Amino acid sequence: MYPEPLNVPTTGLGTSAPTVGAIAITPLLAQVAHLWDVRRPFETHAEQWPQEERAKLVQSATMPPTTLLEIQSSHLPWKIEVRPMTPNIQVTVLDVLATIYAALRPQITRGEWDRFDTAGRQQTVAARSVRVQECDSARQADELYHHPRRIDSLGEFTLFAGLVPAPQQGPNSFKLKLKRRR
Repeated sequence: MYPEPLNVPTTGLGTSAPTVGAIAITPLLAQVAHLWDVRRPFETHAEQWPQEERAKLVQSATMPPTTLLEIQSSHLPWKIEVRPMTPNIQVTVLDVLATIYAALRPQITRGEWDRFDTAGRQQTVAARSVRVQECDSARQADELYHHPRRIDSLGEFTLFAGLVPAPQQGPNSFKLKLKRRR
């Protein structure tokens, strides 16, 4: 299911749909009914959904369909690029969610680390400590010797709450909405 036709007010969002030529995000990604903790694989979260909702994961993430999305967050000093997974020819809802999860798993590189200010580094290190404590004991020892992961830069804001268009950043750009864990 795609967003409502262009130039028609979208109910419940408090904004109007994009103008002709712009890209709109599917309601599945704009208004998230099921908050997903991005620290966990999305597939384990979706397993709890009814079959008809899981079937929507293969729908196009945008209208019109696109082969590239750029996602930004105020919590991250880099963009996440979403491209179709083989054999798709367009970015799907699942492509977006799987890419967000995969993009947050690697360790922060030296270049990425240098983009954080002092407060950002402190928050990331503190979040890493919390994450390591939540690991099983065998993995805790290994993780203690590693640099923080990208997921740590989110701190407590790890609940995926949807995407918002960011046309000022580019035609295929969206901001990642995150909520604080309880």
